[in-house]
Amino acid sequence: MTNLLGGHIDLWAGSIAITQNLMKAGRVRGLVVTTKKRMNDFPDMPTFAEKGFPQIDVNLVISMNGPKGLPPVVIKTWEDALRGVLARPEIVTALNKVNYDVDFQTDTEKLRNYYSDEIKRFSGIAKERGLMTKQ
Repeated sequence: MTNLLGGHIDLWAGSIAITQNLMKAGRVRGLVVTTKKRMNDFPDMPTFAEKGFPQIDVNLVISMNGPKGLPPVVIKTWEDALRGVLARPEIVTALNKVNYDVDFQTDTEKLRNYYSDEIKRFSGIAKERGLMTKQ
């Protein structure tokens, strides 16, 4: 972002949480969102699908991860703490305000499969475009 604002690069991709205030202040211009739906705060910014690239659907997933073999009591403590934080309406409101949808999940297998599927999907796109030669 520093290089974009300094005029050293022409394009930057990243979290809306970082760019939102800069966009509202007119310092940067949002070109496209990477998700399948438009954002509430920027309803005029099209999605990649609307621009002809339906295969691009990138969501920011924030997950808590620990080492293999982490004791179940530790996992439960983390989950309970996070569940408590996300039960506070002001926290969810603040996250929604910066365009994060809160979807608290505790299914580790589902998360593992999600990451595996995303790696396969983006590896395929990179190979298709000649950006990746190794597996």
